[in-house]
Amino acid sequence: MSPIELAASRARQSIAAHAALVLYDRDRAVFFDTLINPRGQNDRLKAAFAEHARRVER
Repeated sequence: MSPIELAASRARQSIAAHAALVLYDRDRAVFFDTLINPRGQNDRLKAAFAEHARRVER
């Protein structure tokens, strides 16, 4: 196996090992509740979007 192939293989292994998100039951419930019933934007989130729009050109 070439050094590049070995590096790519190790990178794939590392990504696979960290790709899964393990949640406790409480965390899972909060996560899915937030997806189903999203809260509105608070002032900090609105400010972050405004700042992003100001800084990023499209």
